[in-house]
Amino acid sequence: MNELGLQKEILDYVELFETYEGLLKVRDKFFVADDHLATGLCQLYAVMASYQIRLCTGSDSEFALGLSCEENENSTGVVDSLPKHETVQKTARELLAALARDDKAAILTALREMRVLAPCPSPECVFARLDLVARYVTGRARQVLLVDLSRFAAKIEDYERASNYLEQARAFDLNSWELYNARLIEGLIALNDGRVDEAVRCLALSINACLAYEKARAQCCIRAPSLELAEKLLDRGEREAALSHLLDCKNVWEILQPQIDSWILIIENGGKPDFQATGNLRIPERPAHKLRMQWMNACSLAKGPVTSAVQAIPPKSPAERREHRERWMAEHVHLIDALAARTIADLEKDFVTPADRPSTNPSEPGKPE
Repeated sequence: MNELGLQKEILDYVELFETYEGLLKVRDKFFVADDHLATGLCQLYAVMASYQIRLCTGSDSEFALGLSCEENENSTGVVDSLPKHETVQKTARELLAALARDDKAAILTALREMRVLAPCPSPECVFARLDLVARYVTGRARQVLLVDLSRFAAKIEDYERASNYLEQARAFDLNSWELYNARLIEGLIALNDGRVDEAVRCLALSINACLAYEKARAQCCIRAPSLELAEKLLDRGEREAALSHLLDCKNVWEILQPQIDSWILIIENGGKPDFQATGNLRIPERPAHKLRMQWMNACSLAKGPVTSAVQAIPPKSPAERREHRERWMAEHVHLIDALAARTIADLEKDFVTPADRPSTNPSEPGKPE
């Protein structure tokens, strides 16, 4: 059992439902008519997270008492009621305590209450459930789920399924972020088939999706880059392809430029960087973050395609964006000062100890120990 990995997956699972409930509270402000996009995406990431949790617990052997494949196949695919965040959070604490004392019965009970045992542990049953979830969302927004399903399939090296989901997604006019991922998945599929040159071509084309126009770059830069294809090509000796891709990535993910520069230096010196070790600079890729980003993405897709006028706006260069940012800050100094003052006031307020709170210093007079 991978205890550290399991703890992370459990915390991510809890955060997912907190984010979901938050989206339901704010959807009216974004003029979103109903909850079906948030519900469908939350269910999608919950099933994927459940699969990861079960892998960490060794569910194929010890915890194979969940729902059978037949039960999943007879499901409607619609979530009658996702678990409440408060329930998931409480049960997660019980699960962590049960893991600490290796209480298998309590672990199984907690997994059931958290709905982790809803999907089957085998890939066939998980994808049967995920297919039903994907059918819950219709219209152009469905491409978001299909591409994410293809990414998930490629991650566990089920390239046949990854290709099938990608073919379904290609029926839509793919959004910039979905097209970026589609190119990378196509490259992984090609590499698995031994078509290295095609994989290199797909890697180069992926960045074009992010730099097609200014809004496309903005949609991509707020999400985490995927470097799995670049890493696999580097393992095949395709150093120039990996270096060229990283240089292109700097034009999209400016916040990661220092880290990307360090990776480039390692490769130029004949080494292989750890693409996961981005430290505090890493753009989060947790299920909750994906839910927020992809919900906004799906909502925009549901409203219609990007207009030709928006697509005609070319992406700014890093120098142009830096100049625009500095000019905006110079023109809005009063807003920045007000925000800084308010932040400082909030921090100072947090440090004030209420009169009825016991002191942490036993020697302090007038305070109970």
